[in-house]
Amino acid sequence: MEQELRLGNVTCLLQPCKVTIIENLNNLRINVFAYEDEEVFPLYFSKREDNRVINPLYITQEEDKHYCLIRNMSRLLGDLTRHEKNFLLLFLLASFLKNLY
Repeated sequence: MEQELRLGNVTCLLQPCKVTIIENLNNLRINVFAYEDEEVFPLYFSKREDNRVINPLYITQEEDKHYCLIRNMSRLLGDLTRHEKNFLLLFLLASFLKNLY
């Protein structure tokens, strides 16, 4: 089910400094990932513990920049199997660091 996000005064949805504002307005977690040189890696991990989560993927191609919603992380990583362990390690490290603070 798709829903609209409340953006408040935010004009560009996923500027890293604005993600927390959007999270707070909508009571959800946003984890931003990027795709570059055939690798997926995290740009931002949410510190929130909400059950609702969205995972946008930031893609750049020369001057063009796009976001798309990752609907199935396993499928995305399945296409990049040689990077899956690295991704999981980064995710676990981010979770561990979050619990330290």
